[in-house]
Amino acid sequence: MSGTAKNARLGADLVRAAAGLDLTALRQPGLGAGQAALGVGAPR
Repeated sequence: MSGTAKNARLGADLVRAAAGLDLTALRQPGLGAGQAALGVGAPR
């Protein structure tokens, strides 16, 4: 696998991980509030 393809895959994994964290925060308001306080989740 070339370095570029590896970086692209890593980037996609990070995007999926971030989306997963967002969905988890939406399902668990307490956790979402904690993330917002830490600045992890941007307010919508």
